[in-house]
Amino acid sequence: MNGVGIVDKIWIGHATNQTIRLNSSSGGIVTGSLVALLESGFIDGAVVNVADPTFVPNGKSILAKTMDELMQSSKSIYCMTEISRGLNVARYDDDIKRIAVVGLPCQISKLRRMLDEDDAMRRKVVICFGIMCGHNMQSVATVKALEESGINVVDVKKVTYRAHGWYPFNYAVEMNNGMIKDFAWAGSPLQKMWDSLKYMPSICKRCSDFAAESADIACCDAWLDRYRGTQEGYSIVLTHTKLGTDVIEDLIHKNALKLESGTADDLYRSNYLQIDRKLAIKEMRNE
Repeated sequence: MNGVGIVDKIWIGHATNQTIRLNSSSGGIVTGSLVALLESGFIDGAVVNVADPTFVPNGKSILAKTMDELMQSSKSIYCMTEISRGLNVARYDDDIKRIAVVGLPCQISKLRRMLDEDDAMRRKVVICFGIMCGHNMQSVATVKALEESGINVVDVKKVTYRAHGWYPFNYAVEMNNGMIKDFAWAGSPLQKMWDSLKYMPSICKRCSDFAAESADIACCDAWLDRYRGTQEGYSIVLTHTKLGTDVIEDLIHKNALKLESGTADDLYRSNYLQIDRKLAIKEMRNE
């Protein structure tokens, strides 16, 4: 499919575990898959991103080795993140033989180049999950959005960018004193920061990879009319490799995932603005 790289198969659905599904960004496919792969022994852990407790608008990578640690990474983090810390932990942990890595398209692409020259880590990284991405934003955008809502970031314990299920789309700010402030996404300062592209990192302006083309498996929200109005999220899942397809089909067979066949049209209609923007970047780079 034009704009998303090599596609083996496409599905739409969600994790069968309702706790995972309702506490994820959309359908819980990545977290549900990782939990099942960990329980089966396919992996010993996964490099994932969690909110950084030292500065809440930031994310940081960890090597998650339990379901509880994986659940910490189940929500979106709207800022620049990294996977190097988690990879370094995995590198020097002799008990960790097989890991999954979850990352944005730029991170998975860079990881693949690194693995080409790193035999030890290539043996450890057995599968890559990509989070489809139109663009990101700098952490300062969250700080400014909080300020416009009358909140000082130093008083904030946690920002949950996807709160209370999938729809309606809202976010929550947990204060150090325990108070939780909820905000509808539509018309909020954070939504305006995101849509303005003012705080888009420079790397995003040059990136033409929407569908994490270097990953084995890639996921995104299923922003389709037939799913609107449901609090329970749905994800679009596509596989770029046979390994990815084999893993997803096995997880369906083991009832970790509930998926139905999807189409390239489903993917495009759900994300056409981002796909078209990435295609325009690719065309400019090829001129």
